[in-house]
Amino acid sequence: MDLINFFISGFLLLLKIIRGKRVPIQAHIRVTDNCNLHCSYCFANYPERGYNDPTSEQLKTLIKELKQSGTRRITLTGGEPLIRKDIREIVKYAHDLGLMVSLTTNGLLLKKHEDILPLLDQLTISVDDSKEVHELHRGKGVWDKVMDAIAFAKSKGSKVQIQCTITNATDYKLENLFKIADKYDCIVNMEIIAPEYTEGTGFNQRKEDITEENLKKLLNYQIENYNQRLVIGKKVMEYILKWPDFNKYRIFKGEKIPKDFKVIKCQAGIFSIIIDTDGYLLPCCRVGKEYKPLNTYKIGFKKAWKEMPMPACITCKQLGANMFNLIFNLDIPTISLVINKSIFVRPNSDFIEE
Repeated sequence: MDLINFFISGFLLLLKIIRGKRVPIQAHIRVTDNCNLHCSYCFANYPERGYNDPTSEQLKTLIKELKQSGTRRITLTGGEPLIRKDIREIVKYAHDLGLMVSLTTNGLLLKKHEDILPLLDQLTISVDDSKEVHELHRGKGVWDKVMDAIAFAKSKGSKVQIQCTITNATDYKLENLFKIADKYDCIVNMEIIAPEYTEGTGFNQRKEDITEENLKKLLNYQIENYNQRLVIGKKVMEYILKWPDFNKYRIFKGEKIPKDFKVIKCQAGIFSIIIDTDGYLLPCCRVGKEYKPLNTYKIGFKKAWKEMPMPACITCKQLGANMFNLIFNLDIPTISLVINKSIFVRPNSDFIEE
């Protein structure tokens, strides 16, 4: 029956794509700006924004509206989502609605919230390469706690994804990450460190930001020595290697693009969204000050979704976003990769509600 439901879900989704209809299939919800770590590369400085964390009722109303609008998967992020005392209540509410629920954490508070583990479809734990690199960015004494959290989650039967933020200190071979993944039977995801924007399309080069030379070295090595535990496919890594201008993180509508560079059409704001801590609806986390978002907690998600402006950019260097874009551009090899790793959908016949 699960296999039948899976194909029914896929067929319904395909119809939506063909018809050109926007459906917020995947939603990332920032449930807090608070965090118990101060990572050196964190671009957000979330606590300094002065946003109030959403209430339990605000989150439940949002999640219900997301479900009614066709959302199939939500990812709860922060800050550190496990700081919230009501995090189990929120996770259970989404789970009981039939949504696929993922949560991203630094792992330090996981044992205090072990009761959420059976309710999660995926748990993502941040691991920045090796102990030396991890503690360089996140602080002394953190590594052993994170390793203990991964072991604990796996002992409870959780499906764990290791999330590595690629910085200039990252070992291009990622050998340590794959050893951990093999030991605990995890999948591995990686993402280029988020840029600190300047006005326009460029970004400031910080000491943590990976250089063009080192990024190419890493991507070339991962393509040539592809590890099956890696979530990011070769096609996306090859795309970033062909990126026209390393000093530009995004390409905007109307910009001149080299003829030999084929843009992967971005689906942000079409099939994927972010709801920020204060309720602002964003197509993705990479839009800059040029984007003027609507607030879901003030006008309701359905209205905000209906009136949501599209971003001015058409593609970016984000690895995960381009994996997602390929899926919803119906790229068969990427879809096959994702299904084989079971990282996207939980079979269910009500994937998209009419």
